[in-house]
Order: sequence, then structure tokens, then C-alpha cells
Amino acid sequence: FPAARSLQEHPRDRKGHPGYDLEEGSDLLERWPKKSCEFLLSLLKNLESNAEAKNLDVARCVIDHVQVNRAQRYRRRTYRAHGRINAYMSTPSHIELIATEATEAVPRAGKQVATSA
Repeated sequence: FPAARSLQEHPRDRKGHPGYDLEEGSDLLERWPKKSCEFLLSLLKNLESNAEAKNLDVARCVIDHVQVNRAQRYRRRTYRAHGRINAYMSTPSHIELIATEATEAVPRAGKQVATSA
């Protein structure tokens, strides 16, 4: 893994904190946020079903655009000791995926030079 190799070659930041060695770096690369990945997979399945509903060839579909925007925060309360209340807010997001059916690539024509007579 090139990323794991770069982690191994990382210089020491502080005294007593060496960079990662190769085995630890590969372990770090294998961990992903499970909840976010499951949600993204459900969005991709939804994108596939929408493509089928629009009579597109799913095997030729390509994701052209992905955009993630902040959404309005949901405000809740959490109750603390001694009668205090703190804000307990979530940070949702809007995810936009746009897919189109890929077309065959047209070879580029040679450079044509206009001649003046």
C-alpha cells in the first residue's frame, strides 16, 4: 500500500511518538465508518433502481457528480446534573448523486489547419 508506506516514512512529530510501521498503517486503512458506508450503499442502490425506472442501462451508468452539503442542525436537549440543560445537536447532510449512461468515446479528429487562398 503506498499510503501505508507513507505512514511508515512519516517523521516523528513529538518526542516518544514514532510514526506508524507498515502493519499498523495497513490496519488503519482497513477501518471505515460503518454507519456512513451503509448509508452510502443504500443511496447507490437507490440510484440503481432509479436508473432502471428511467430505462437506462445500469451496466453502462457512470456517476458524474457527487455533492455533500450541510443540512440544518437538529436541536435537542440533554439533561445534566444539578438541573442544567445542554444542547444536543446532530449534524446531518444532504448528499446529491448524479449518474448518466456512458456513451461510446468518439476518437478525436486530427488537427485541421485552415488554409487561406
